[in-house]
Amino acid sequence: MSQPAKRLVSPIPDALPPTKLHPSPQLRIHKGYSETAERVRLLEKLLGQLDESKRTLLILSELEGWTLREIAEYVGSNTNTVYSRLRAAKRAFEDLHRRWLAEEGGVS
Repeated sequence: MSQPAKRLVSPIPDALPPTKLHPSPQLRIHKGYSETAERVRLLEKLLGQLDESKRTLLILSELEGWTLREIAEYVGSNTNTVYSRLRAAKRAFEDLHRRWLAEEGGVS
């Protein structure tokens, strides 16, 4: 079996660095900045409530755009296992989001 393709993967932080959360004041002028920043904070909050393996799968799949095959090679598992675990991670994230909506009365 060939070696998995090397990908530049940044560590999965518990929270984004302040520079990504709080860009320069010039960017705050943008009409949708406040709403976007709010959604980023919510995404960080919800991802932070997942265990590391679920968070990693979601980030690689949904935010980084990796394929199931790439993720399987990276984590050393087969694609069926990754698919199953990714589905579970998505369900857990959706449950957290639904719970947040019920508690906060937020709008998604």
